[in-house]
Amino acid sequence: MSELSRDELVLRTIERARRGSFFNEHLQGHKVTGESDLAQLPFLHKQHMKDRHADDFLAVDRSEVWHYHESFGTTGARVYGWYTLADFEAEIPIIKVWMEAFGPGKTIINRLPYAFPVPSHLAETGARVVGGCLLPAGNMNFNVGYKRVLELVERMAVTSMVSFPLEPVQLAELAKIQGKDPATDFPHFKNFNMAGRLLTPTLKRSIEAQWGGAKIRNLYGCTEGGPFATSCPGGHLHLHDSDFAFEILDPETKEPVAPGGIGVLVATTFRRQAQPMVRYWTGDLVRTHAEPCSCDRKGRRIEVIGRHGDEIEWKGRKHYPYDFEETVLQEVTKLNSNIWFNILTHRGLTVRVEVRDRSVQPDAAALTEKLGIPTRFELCEPSDIVNHVALLTQAKIFKPFTLSDWRNDKRKVINLSGGSIDWWADFTWKIAWMQITKGTKDWFYRLFKRIFG
Repeated sequence: MSELSRDELVLRTIERARRGSFFNEHLQGHKVTGESDLAQLPFLHKQHMKDRHADDFLAVDRSEVWHYHESFGTTGARVYGWYTLADFEAEIPIIKVWMEAFGPGKTIINRLPYAFPVPSHLAETGARVVGGCLLPAGNMNFNVGYKRVLELVERMAVTSMVSFPLEPVQLAELAKIQGKDPATDFPHFKNFNMAGRLLTPTLKRSIEAQWGGAKIRNLYGCTEGGPFATSCPGGHLHLHDSDFAFEILDPETKEPVAPGGIGVLVATTFRRQAQPMVRYWTGDLVRTHAEPCSCDRKGRRIEVIGRHGDEIEWKGRKHYPYDFEETVLQEVTKLNSNIWFNILTHRGLTVRVEVRDRSVQPDAAALTEKLGIPTRFELCEPSDIVNHVALLTQAKIFKPFTLSDWRNDKRKVINLSGGSIDWWADFTWKIAWMQITKGTKDWFYRLFKRIFG
C-alpha cells in the first residue's frame, strides 16, 4: 500500500475518530479537508475523558480490541488507551531508535510496571517483533525486588534494562551495598531504555558514567496518545513528526509558539485504529529548539520541561520542573552523588544529598543565586534517601494454599493472606533494627520540617 499524504492521514484519522460517540459529537459541524484545517477544531482535554465512559472513545468493534490501559499520570484524572494488536505493532517502527539494543541474542530485563502503563507492553511487543529474550520483571510487584533484579542482571548476562530513569540509581546503590561496582562488575550490561519521567542531561550523564558508559535511550509519550518522541544518539528528544500532527501552542493564547519557544504539545494521531486522537491537549510543556541537531533525525528537537500548572514559583519567579531539577543536579553531582531529594518550604529549599565522601563541600550560595530561592544543602548518610531495607528485602510469593501443616512447615500460616505472601521472608534482626531506626529518624525529621520549615 502506497504511503498516504499528511492530508489523507488527517482525514483518515478524523473519519476513524468519528466512529466513537465522543468525537462524533465533538466534531459535529466541522469540515476538514486536510492538515491545515486542524487548527479550527476543538481541543480534546483530559477532562473530556474523565467525564465520559471509555467506550465513547472506542473507534473499532470490541472484538478487535487487544489491550485496554488507563493512566492517572500526575493529574489524577483517569484517561484511556484502547489498543488493537495492530496498534501496538504499528508503534514498533516508530520507536525503532529506542530499541536499537534489542535483537536476537540480546537479553532485556523489563522493569517498567505491567499494571496499565503502556511502555512495558511496547517493550514486550518490540522484543517479539525485533528479537531478544525479555525478562518480565515489572517493578510494581512483590515478587521481583531490587535484590532479585540485580541478581538476574548478573546471572542472566542482561544487556539492557527498560525502566524509569531513577531505577538505575537505586540499583547502583544496591550494588555498592553488596560490595560491587556497577561500572565494572556487570560487563554485559550496557543499555537503558527509559520512559515515564523527566530525564535531564546531568542525570543522563551521571547514570551513564555510574554504569560504566552504558547508553541511555529515552522515550516520551502517553497512554492515550502513543509514543511522541524518542532520543537520538546525542540524547536529544525528537518528535515523531511523520507519525503525528503536532502543534506546540501558547497555553494562554493557544497560538503557535515560535521555534525556540515553550508551549503545550497538542497531538493528532495518524496510526491509531482503536482510539484515534484529534487535537489532544496533552498538558505537557515542551521547549523547541530552532538550531539543528547534530544527528540526521528529521523530527523537531524538544525538551519536555513539565506539566502546565506544575511550575515552581518563588516570589514571582517561575521555574519549570526540568530546568529546576537540572540546575540542582549540576550542583549535586559535584558531590560525586546522584542520590538526592528536594524539599521546598516557606523558608526555602533544602537539597538532601547522600554522600560517602565529604571532602567536597556543596556551594549553597551558588545554587541560591541561580534559583533565586534560599537554599541549603543537607549532607546525608547512605540509606537516608534510598532506604537500604527496601533494596535488600522482598516478600516471598506463594500460590495460595488452604492447608498449613504445622508439623513440618516452618511458617505457621493461619489464613489465606499468610498462604499467599510472606512479608517477612528476608527479614533478620539486623534488617528489622535498620528499619526501626530509619523509621524513627525519618519521623523526627518530618516533625522538625513541619515545625521549622
